[in-house]
Amino acid sequence: MFWDGTRWVDERPTPTPAVFNGPRRLRDWIATIPIVLLAPALLFPFLPAMATTTGPALTVSGPVVGGTTITVKASGFTSGTMFQLQWDGSTSGMPTARTTTATSLTLSVRVPSKAKLGTHVLSAVLPAWAQYAVRFG
Repeated sequence: MFWDGTRWVDERPTPTPAVFNGPRRLRDWIATIPIVLLAPALLFPFLPAMATTTGPALTVSGPVVGGTTITVKASGFTSGTMFQLQWDGSTSGMPTARTTTATSLTLSVRVPSKAKLGTHVLSAVLPAWAQYAVRFG
């Protein structure tokens, strides 16, 4: 660059645009293959961690006969979660519970006396409208 008295003048030659000399498809594929193979390799270390995470769950112990009391263990809920138990979609006679700092909560629940032999659903209804259910029967 030099000063011509009124402005700076660029002495560098103007760059010529790159000329496309044929297909690049093979070169593009060869450059893409390592990226395609690398993505799963980068995700692989995280797969065991994702597989071990479990959400909230209900487990039931005791004889499930109409009028008896069963033990329900709620686990995996976050601390301070309030939920209402439902028996076959009904909250009649079912307790409301709130988890504390512990990771699990044990409740005694009376099976409705009208419960017949067969499959029933005991679920925990959360304020976020999410349900976690266990089927037994």
